[in-house]
Amino acid sequence: MKINTNYTPTNEGDLEKISKSKSIEKNYTLINVNLNDKEVIPALSGREDIAVGLKIPFIGPQEFDDSIESSLREVVGNNKIYSLCFVGLDLTSKVQENIQIKTVKKLLSIANEFDLPVIVSCVGAGSYSKFFGILKETNLKIKGEIVYNKYFRECDELNDSGLLISFDLDSLNNSLVREIFTKSRQKRILLHSKDYNLKNEEFFIEGAKLRKISKEDLRRILNFNAIKLFNFPIPLKDKYVYIIRNKAYINLTNRCTNNCQFCPRIYDPVVKGHYLKIKEEPTSDQIINQLGNINDYEEIVFCGYGEPTIKMNVIQEVAEYVKEKQGKTRLNTNGQLNLIKGENTVPKLGGLFDCISISLNFHNKELYQKYCKPSFGVKAFDSILDFAKESKKICPKVVLSVLEGCPEVDIDKCREIAEELGCELRLRTYYQQ
Repeated sequence: MKINTNYTPTNEGDLEKISKSKSIEKNYTLINVNLNDKEVIPALSGREDIAVGLKIPFIGPQEFDDSIESSLREVVGNNKIYSLCFVGLDLTSKVQENIQIKTVKKLLSIANEFDLPVIVSCVGAGSYSKFFGILKETNLKIKGEIVYNKYFRECDELNDSGLLISFDLDSLNNSLVREIFTKSRQKRILLHSKDYNLKNEEFFIEGAKLRKISKEDLRRILNFNAIKLFNFPIPLKDKYVYIIRNKAYINLTNRCTNNCQFCPRIYDPVVKGHYLKIKEEPTSDQIINQLGNINDYEEIVFCGYGEPTIKMNVIQEVAEYVKEKQGKTRLNTNGQLNLIKGENTVPKLGGLFDCISISLNFHNKELYQKYCKPSFGVKAFDSILDFAKESKKICPKVVLSVLEGCPEVDIDKCREIAEELGCELRLRTYYQQ
């Protein structure tokens, strides 16, 4: 599905043409409609491929008066509105700054009251810093996006705001913007387009190169970010197999024997735009059906946003099927299988995996207990080391992964543990939640 979060009609008659046109299959567009064009909103909001954002025109020298506020509230109250745009300051305008600030405060208050995301756009040197000053002063919990322009580069408050940033192809021509686009966490980026038909292939080609992912990965990430931010009515189905680059990942379960501080499993179960919360755990047949042709994939990874070895029977059945088809396999695990089963169950994995990757995370049991909070208590850490030893007997490649960036992790000590066990060491990025 193609999703655009910020399309603003610029030509006279565009809105009427769109409202009378047929729905575009597999397109979903947030269209910014001027408050003055409110008569067309019911026709647009009834469509399956359109969400309506409400564009507030710059008022002019007068203040945001009661009649304008009443009209705004009427439209929001009687129609399904997905955002307020464009909310911000224009310090190049002749409108007095204090009047603009009052208007922004009222709009932010209404957005907060109706739980509407805001699309933020400011103009003029220092405009974004002043906008974030308003946010801090009002202490409102606002969600939304910032449309890139040349002024927001100066704003130090951006990274702390929680607002997402939307980019288009033109903005990626700027070297500083490319850096921002590349370094921003994937949950912070969106696409906006001037093209209603969403012909944005060049954007995805260039954006994928910058972030070193596939076009499909980037499109999916941006789509999910938009669905989540604007609460678009697009259903999210249970996903048992998901693709990242050329690897298939099997989502076996959301259950886990750990409750790690750094894991977003419970409150934000998303990986590269794949929503991984599942209502029902899959059977072997469901997974095999979703996998399709095994030879299409570089590797089949048994994981899940949980601990996959909880579903040991399904792992064995599916892994046996994949190996029969000459597929390459990897198991991602927290290494607590033997505690889960109450006995050494590692031999049952023999011949099924080309690689077993174990999340060791830390260099001692005290830190593991502090950060990972295993249901098995202090014995979990030693059990993981035993699991790694046993895995070396039945698997050609065993990897211990640890958290790079966590201040309490001693990478050198983790490397010593890996060397003693004859395992490889892999560093994972630590994200403090």
